[in-house]
Amino acid sequence: MAYRESYAGKINRKLNKKLHVVEVASGRQTADLVLKNATYVNVFCNELSHGDIAVAEGLIAGMGEHYEGAVEVDMGGKLVLPGFVDAHIHLESALVSPKEFANAVIPHGTTTVITDPHEIANVMGTDGIDYMFQATEGLPIDVRFMLPSCVPATPMDESGAVLDYRAIDSFYEHNRVEGLAEMMNYVGVANADEQVLEKIVAAQAHHKKIDGHAPGLSGNDLNAYIAAGVYSDHECSTVEDAIAKLERGQYIMIREGTAARNLDALLPLLTPQYYTYCMFCTDDKHPNDLLEKGHIDYIVRRAIKAGVDPIIAVKCASHHAARYFLLNNRGAIAPGFLADFVVIDNFDDFNILEVYKKGKLLFDGKTVTPFEAPEIDPHLVKRSHETFHVAHLEATDFIESRAIRTRTTSASATSRATASSPARWRHPSRTTATTSSSSARTRRTWPRRSTASSSSAAASS
Repeated sequence: MAYRESYAGKINRKLNKKLHVVEVASGRQTADLVLKNATYVNVFCNELSHGDIAVAEGLIAGMGEHYEGAVEVDMGGKLVLPGFVDAHIHLESALVSPKEFANAVIPHGTTTVITDPHEIANVMGTDGIDYMFQATEGLPIDVRFMLPSCVPATPMDESGAVLDYRAIDSFYEHNRVEGLAEMMNYVGVANADEQVLEKIVAAQAHHKKIDGHAPGLSGNDLNAYIAAGVYSDHECSTVEDAIAKLERGQYIMIREGTAARNLDALLPLLTPQYYTYCMFCTDDKHPNDLLEKGHIDYIVRRAIKAGVDPIIAVKCASHHAARYFLLNNRGAIAPGFLADFVVIDNFDDFNILEVYKKGKLLFDGKTVTPFEAPEIDPHLVKRSHETFHVAHLEATDFIESRAIRTRTTSASATSRATASSPARWRHPSRTTATTSSSSARTRRTWPRRSTASSSSAAASS
């Protein structure tokens, strides 16, 4: 039987950690880690600050002078940034397991992602959501969830499940669920479809966020969509569309991923007038893009090269997403925040030298610190690997067989040939051209093939 910690035991454990943090912050005890002589981005004052950064129990205990630590790392000549946050992604789109996704993005400074398990839920239903919970538990990056709002995506789609608000309601109690993912059925929202609106009402009943997905929606339809309770949008492809939504109070997730790239079009938002309600996301990020370009760091680097103030770019890559999702101890370098750091050489080159998560070194500039894959219920593993149903195929099933039935007769003997002579089957290589007075008929046949009964969830396995 698994041990369950009592409430009093939990309070006592957390109290001991808090006492340690306070003692370190005050300078009375040695820190677990000190980044000495650091120049870091201060997201509250929009400037570069200087000093030691002391870490205890995975939290930033304080910044200032003369902190001592069990481990001290000189940051002279480097810049320290808050860990990056991807505000909206489908982990399945990475086409690898969540563990391998973490391995790929850690060197790029990503320490938190907000994922929507829409694809795997479309195939496996609620089992797909459970699978993703388990496959991301205990990873060295924080994986937070928005629950899929549209399974299937439209009433015309074929999917492995149909999820109404009752099917997902219990998941809101999970401690890593932040809200309801992109409400793709903006038509249903704007037209007051009760089954669509009840999903929004249920999310609000749990005091959760509702993300949007409404490309090109405008006028009163946009008013209705936002009035229903949709707080953000990541589908803006023009600055006019984005400003129309900003004017009405939505947050804008500037997307630069594999399937869609909107950064260039939305660069005018990254100015003092608009950037406060902007954050970065990738939505979909395939392995080749992760390996060749990067992740959120790629967006920051691109934005800076395009002339965006580096501090604005860093805030959109970290602080703004954390604030929007009420992850109040992430996205900043300040006392009490998680010790999630990205260490770079400078803003111009933006080479990532080190990555820390909760004060632990995850990436030293060359390799990622090894970590174990989470344990997943064998039933869920089996289900996720057996979602594509097709008959067993042999090599011969992939050879196209073409037979041409050719019957050639003279024009005057057509009726007699039809009545008395069977058609001859000829191999294509043996078929000869006929004269203009000939009559030829051709029929091609292919072997019968099995078809899939559902989409594959292999991307998440």
